[in-house]
Amino acid sequence: MKAFLVPLLYSALLSGASLAFGETAAGTASPAAAAPAEKIPSAESLINQAFSFAINIQQTLAGVQDKESVDNAVKTLQDIQKDIRHFLQLQDKLNDAEKEKEDALIEKMEKRIIFATGNEGKMKEIREILGDLDYEILSMKEAGVDVDIVEDGTTFEENAIIKAKTVMEATGSLVLADDSGLEVDYLNKEPGVYSARYMGENTSYRIKNQIILDRLHGVPDIVRSARFVCVIAAAFPDGRVETRRATIEGRIAQEPAGENGFGYDPIFYLPQYGCTTAQLEPDVKNELSHRGKALRAIKEQLRKYCEEGAYEDTDRQ
Repeated sequence: MKAFLVPLLYSALLSGASLAFGETAAGTASPAAAAPAEKIPSAESLINQAFSFAINIQQTLAGVQDKESVDNAVKTLQDIQKDIRHFLQLQDKLNDAEKEKEDALIEKMEKRIIFATGNEGKMKEIREILGDLDYEILSMKEAGVDVDIVEDGTTFEENAIIKAKTVMEATGSLVLADDSGLEVDYLNKEPGVYSARYMGENTSYRIKNQIILDRLHGVPDIVRSARFVCVIAAAFPDGRVETRRATIEGRIAQEPAGENGFGYDPIFYLPQYGCTTAQLEPDVKNELSHRGKALRAIKEQLRKYCEEGAYEDTDRQ
């Protein structure tokens, strides 16, 4: 009896221990072992079984009074127990490492602001203004965001909110978006909310600017008044949205000038500075520009969120 019982129990436990490590014990494969219906026991349950089997073996073999067989069986079970405990320690270390990686990824995602644009000119201006926040400022491309945004709003506010909320819902991050444009009074405030799509999205701004100049050919400066409008929308991960609007007044120049700006900057003239916004130094332009003003108007709200990780409603400026 003892020659049969001890190897049988040892083989059973050894097979169970191997299963806990995701392996099949050598020489123990059988049709039953290959069946998917059997649930693999946990390492914890195998430790408990090892104690139970040790007691059962002692009780069973006590009747044949073979101390050596009992001791060998108990030692075998203790070795299996030690292996399983080692496995559990390794598993805990792996779980801790995975949790650290997950926490680091979450922290990284939480400490970023995505600006819903692919315009590098805008991103340069945005980083210069928001660069002192303890957050990484990313464009949609840099954040790996590729979503379709349908700008079907009829106001700058509506379009900015649409963009910010769409990207926030896709990423779970704090998202900023702007909708900005040029309003020319003589042209009934065209191109307005359609500034980016004026004459077609793929039409270069060099052509767009020239078309506006052609439409104003012969129009005196006194009635060439215009303004840049910018609305910044901030979509917070809790679903709340804040907006800020800012403008800069000027007029349409007689001809394009300047290399420092983008978009309609070369034809937007500031009488008080005697130049277009494309001729201003970047720091001066950021101080004066519609986008710079709107970003600074919402910056304090962003700073509170970045420092405290919480949204606080404030009076709109």
